[in-house]
Amino acid sequence: MLNGGSDTATPSVNASATPVPYDLGADSIQGIRCSDSPWQVDSASDILEQAVYQSSVSNSFSDVSYFFTWVCAAWKLRAKEQYMGDYTAKTRFRPLIVNGAFDVATPLVSACNASAGFEGSVVLQHGGYGHGLTSHRSKCTDEAVQAYFMRGVLPEVGTICPPDQEVWDLADSV
Repeated sequence: MLNGGSDTATPSVNASATPVPYDLGADSIQGIRCSDSPWQVDSASDILEQAVYQSSVSNSFSDVSYFFTWVCAAWKLRAKEQYMGDYTAKTRFRPLIVNGAFDVATPLVSACNASAGFEGSVVLQHGGYGHGLTSHRSKCTDEAVQAYFMRGVLPEVGTICPPDQEVWDLADSV
């Protein structure tokens, strides 16, 4: 803060301010995320290799997760109970996995890969654009999710739910 028109900067001090205690919870997610991450690097060039791969999977949103990837890349502590085993399971209820072909943050292929690990699961393809189910609505998707949670009914394998409006009609309505 400039002091009375002078061109030298002086810090603004509030002598009566009470120090704010450090909130350990704010950074705890990094400790959890990074100690569970199997990916570690020894050099910056290893990070570049990962960045190039991520951009080949999603060239429009590949940089969204860089923050998480890069922070954890140099993390040297591993969770004692880190699970690196078989990611297949037979769950009590068959899972419904909903994903869109036009989701730039989570590719549809990843939903299919996740589904392969859960016996009897179904991937419902949401036809809307964007990440998640609510940015480009589909009554078909809404009803399928509601049927799953209320009655335990899964859609037929291969079901694709179209959006209620075309993307440009949706843009004009906002």
